[in-house]
Amino acid sequence: MEYTAILSTLDLLARGGGGGSGGGSGGGSGGGGLLFAIGYLPPSFVTSKILKKFGDKAAIYVGLPFALVWALGLFIIFGASFLGFILSGLAIGGFFGGYYGLYGKIKKKAKKAKKHIAKAATLDKAWDREALLKRVEQIFYQYQKDWSELNTQNIASYTTDRYAYHNWLMLTALYQLSRRNIMSNLNLKTIEFVEIKDSQDNNQDSFTAYIEADATDQLQDTRDGKILFEDKKPFSEYWTFNRHPQKGWVLAEIRQLTEKVTSKTALISSFASKNNLYFSLDWGWLLLPKLGNIFSKAKFGTSDINNHCIGMLGNELIQLYTYVPVSANNNNYQEITVAQIAVPSKNYGRIVIENKSKWQKLNIFKRKPKGLNKLEVEAMEINERFNIYASDIEQVTTFELLHPAYMDYVINTPGKINIEVYDNTIFIYSKDKKVNYDSIFNLLVRAHKELVR
Repeated sequence: MEYTAILSTLDLLARGGGGGSGGGSGGGSGGGGLLFAIGYLPPSFVTSKILKKFGDKAAIYVGLPFALVWALGLFIIFGASFLGFILSGLAIGGFFGGYYGLYGKIKKKAKKAKKHIAKAATLDKAWDREALLKRVEQIFYQYQKDWSELNTQNIASYTTDRYAYHNWLMLTALYQLSRRNIMSNLNLKTIEFVEIKDSQDNNQDSFTAYIEADATDQLQDTRDGKILFEDKKPFSEYWTFNRHPQKGWVLAEIRQLTEKVTSKTALISSFASKNNLYFSLDWGWLLLPKLGNIFSKAKFGTSDINNHCIGMLGNELIQLYTYVPVSANNNNYQEITVAQIAVPSKNYGRIVIENKSKWQKLNIFKRKPKGLNKLEVEAMEINERFNIYASDIEQVTTFELLHPAYMDYVINTPGKINIEVYDNTIFIYSKDKKVNYDSIFNLLVRAHKELVR
């Protein structure tokens, strides 16, 4: 067997087994994806489904024989060839993937948690399993209703103070965008307790439930009732509950099933805590702006907002996040770091302040955003570094961030920073990897001081 053939096949398997948060696999096309689909997926799917419905023993007694028969069938079809061995191996691997995969881990955690709940319930009635299931179900349906109706007051009645405030911030951001996220046709299919913390201090008790449900998930423009995006795919999440001395079990957090905390997200989470902001790893397309030049390629269901931080700066709502115009499986994948502030009392029309590229500085290539006029300011250094465009030249003269003192701070911040204004919303953003949350947050704080004087 040639060495290059081995490397080629390993590459196919590596790509075929990869996946992304968008629900698709980067190796889903081509030879690797086909091998994966033929060999691995059928045994993995069957084993996972049996494990989910009937438990561990049934998964072994049915899933393993199915995988062996599938492997044998593939070996007979493709013969004692390299391809035959690979496909047969993938079939066996499919069983282990289905048995020890994500849902397999959930089942094992659920089995352990069930014992802990039973033990805790003997000393404390608050841990009664049926009562817990009923509480989770009750809050699940109530929360979806209140979220859909922007009812932050009701949400606060069955959530922790911290999570109630986080919800208020998120729903305020949706309201500022003239949007509602409507959840309907709800069907809660599965509740599995996966983490239990029974402390001597009852106020420290908590549990996490794995939830699987169906729903019609719609994003609506409240100005005209238009549905901007609709998703009917089933969803799975982790819901964490804390014990409250008066309210009983209250919702403390909702996490996506596929969330993975990397060193980068850990740093951003720490940054959020340090600056009294609220962090979410993935908020998808709910708060995706559709404004101006920076978001001209934004598309619901394709673009994404991750590493989301939200809070208040004075009386103004601020957000920091990484904006991805296209999905992770696209060759044009690029993260843009964005800081955003809305100043309801002001309206500047449209303004774009963007770093000039090397070719623009040489006047070899020029472009002007549609509907905007190019202009220059008195400070020559600003004109040399930036292209400035606006819909209304008169309003630009009152735009506080074009003050030389602020622009000097922008110029001296590592990385290329751009600014865009759409009516009363200001976006400070960069595609430069040198720009991090700390540096762009400092720019936002300084901008806030200029804007609210």
